Amino acid sequence: MNFAAQFFYSSYLSERLERLYSPQPALTDYVENDPFWQSEEQRLGPHRRRGSCRPVGAVANGTPGRRPTLIEPERLKDFGEEELLGDISAAAFKIQSAIQKTPCTYSRMSKQYGMEIYLKKEHLHYTGSVKERGVLYLLTSLTRDQQKKGVIVATDCNFSMAVAHHAAELKIPAFAIMPSCCSAPRLRLYRDYGAVVISYGAAARDACSHARHLAKENDYLYLEDGQFGLLAGTAAALKHLNSRILVIGVEPEGYPVLFQSLKTGGPLKDMTSRPNSKLYGDLTGHSLGLHTFQLAKKHVDKVITVSEESALLAMLRFQEFEHSMVDTEGAMGLAAILAGQLPELKGKKVAVVVSSANMELDLVRQCVDRALVLDDRISKFTVELGSLPGEMAKSQVECVVETRDKTQSVQLRKTLCERYPSLRWLDR
Repeated sequence: MNFAAQFFYSSYLSERLERLYSPQPALTDYVENDPFWQSEEQRLGPHRRRGSCRPVGAVANGTPGRRPTLIEPERLKDFGEEELLGDISAAAFKIQSAIQKTPCTYSRMSKQYGMEIYLKKEHLHYTGSVKERGVLYLLTSLTRDQQKKGVIVATDCNFSMAVAHHAAELKIPAFAIMPSCCSAPRLRLYRDYGAVVISYGAAARDACSHARHLAKENDYLYLEDGQFGLLAGTAAALKHLNSRILVIGVEPEGYPVLFQSLKTGGPLKDMTSRPNSKLYGDLTGHSLGLHTFQLAKKHVDKVITVSEESALLAMLRFQEFEHSMVDTEGAMGLAAILAGQLPELKGKKVAVVVSSANMELDLVRQCVDRALVLDDRISKFTVELGSLPGEMAKSQVECVVETRDKTQSVQLRKTLCERYPSLRWLDR
């Protein structure tokens, strides 16, 4: 379920979006018209409809008091859907009572980029990522004996966090093997979720090796994350519902696993390039499965790559316009739009999955600082000042200047260079 690649789809069921964001009737008169979802009366019974005496539920998709309705997998047969879509619906039906229904909201950046952008905010799950969906289904699908023995994960990633949390909720023993490089606040987070944390080894591969050893020795179930499962599975479901939906995968240019796999005609087992481990830690060390690759090849229309700089700028835009912090993986989908790599989506409805927001605070600060430099709003330079009487050498001063925008930055550079010939601008 690793969502290294994000996806967009245009022309997406406009009637559903309009119905979602148009004013809703009173809850007492509400009826769900979607044929894939049960009506409230079917779910609660004719005498248990919502009324004023019932407490208001949590906010879901921007509508307070609207609780998630239940999917009825058997009803898919009436609409001729294939087995795969039935499996997806059955999985959603199984986990819906324990998973948060995340909102899909209209973005304030829509007008700026000439398209209707809707953000599916999967980073608002309890552990901060979309991984909770697949993890919960996996844990609830284990046999009673497997649940009793317990599960074990290794390395600090979104998948491990989701396992730690949901295993504790299901009263399944969970062990997290973390390398020594994992920070103390991060280890405390896993313990707070409910996992037994064991520090081992200097690197992630050492922790993984030790986790496999412990699993074999104690008969635990070792759980390991994969790649692109969310992209492939969601693409398959969308294409079944509407074949005209355009599905686009996005991944970092430093680690284009799916992009290269589609070019070679088969899933790559090893990549010579490696992404920035601090920014894309979830992407390293995981393989692309054959079944996932086949689904992606069949249903994903296009795969593009984005630069690290574009992802950092997308993080910054997210904070400025959406008042929310996401990590670089969560920002990749938006990064492709901001970088102008999808001109074919102009004027269309575009949904972007925001998959995660699990970056540590010190790294967030570094990313924001660099994004401001990339956005020409912070400039750094050094200049040599004349020596004072009695001194042997000139002194060099490093300066950091904040500007309003690129225009003011250019003006500042021109003025300072004319005034101080020894001035040297530092690389971005």
